[in-house]
Amino acid sequence: MEPVPGHVVVESGVIREVAETRQRKTEAVVMPGLINCHTHIGDYAFKDQGIRLSLEDLVKSPTGLKHILLSKATPRELVEGMAAAEREMIACGTTSFLDFREQGQQGVLLFRKAVRRIEGLAYGRPQGPENELSLEVQELLNVAEGIGLDRVSAYTEEALRTVREAASGKKVAVHVSEAHWRSGEIELALDWLGADILVHLTQAKAAEIRLMANRKRKAAVCPRSNISLGLGVPPIDRLIDEGVEVGLGTDNCMLNSPNLFREMETALAIMRDKRPREVLKMATTTAAKVLGISRERGTIEKGKAADLIVLERRESMSLARDVHAAIAKRAGPENITLVIKDGRPIFDRRR
Repeated sequence: MEPVPGHVVVESGVIREVAETRQRKTEAVVMPGLINCHTHIGDYAFKDQGIRLSLEDLVKSPTGLKHILLSKATPRELVEGMAAAEREMIACGTTSFLDFREQGQQGVLLFRKAVRRIEGLAYGRPQGPENELSLEVQELLNVAEGIGLDRVSAYTEEALRTVREAASGKKVAVHVSEAHWRSGEIELALDWLGADILVHLTQAKAAEIRLMANRKRKAAVCPRSNISLGLGVPPIDRLIDEGVEVGLGTDNCMLNSPNLFREMETALAIMRDKRPREVLKMATTTAAKVLGISRERGTIEKGKAADLIVLERRESMSLARDVHAAIAKRAGPENITLVIKDGRPIFDRRR
């Protein structure tokens, strides 16, 4: 995470050399591509609908507005919306993301049609009855990288166990402790579901966070979404201090733009501007660990995939003395001149 003057050589999609060099002063910063740990881009076609609704009225399955709109949308509308979300993420410097894709196997297949330029990990959500859960999870995993469940309290203990057994060898993530704290909810996610990634954790208690740390489970937090719904803020400092690896997510596109610069700024404000380096890691190096892609992505190292963005230190970043703080709280899409995915430019403002 230390900024150094130097250069990066990219060849055949891979970083071949990273070297410190003495050179003329430059206003450019080369950094890893941003990694978004929690999205719902299927909602992009319905931006800002229902923004005054409660969490349950907005997203509770199957009666929430989101699910009603998803059921009424045509496949073409959904694909066009998700493709537009990908374009916005690229313009905001995101090169990898994890999406909770509703609508079963068909929902994941639509996601594959839409997301073509950056790395989109689809975690499918089963939607059938409990007695068909095992088969549906196995079929989902033929097209999805993992399973992404609704809030843990929406499932019985046996259903949670069934999902874990059916998803053997694949990752499972779940929304947990977002709106209301229920005694033992995180324990359910860990003991019965064996969840790899716990999302939101807005109401998580100290003992539960320590349990997550002891089990070496990952977290994805979405502070803008939590704030806009009046749910409070995630305990980011405590999660980090206890040793939990935490990534940032932008959550539902109905509510928020998939812009990780805004998410970093919000997270840093929650942390009272004290840990900009940690916030930057939550969108790059630690985010890659949360998604299980850190061997290939998340840092600028020889041999890793060349997922890079170039920022110009102008406008909001001009005169900034702390590069970590400048990126986490001041930078935005307007500072991006180049986005490179696997060595290939996919966004170039100069053109």
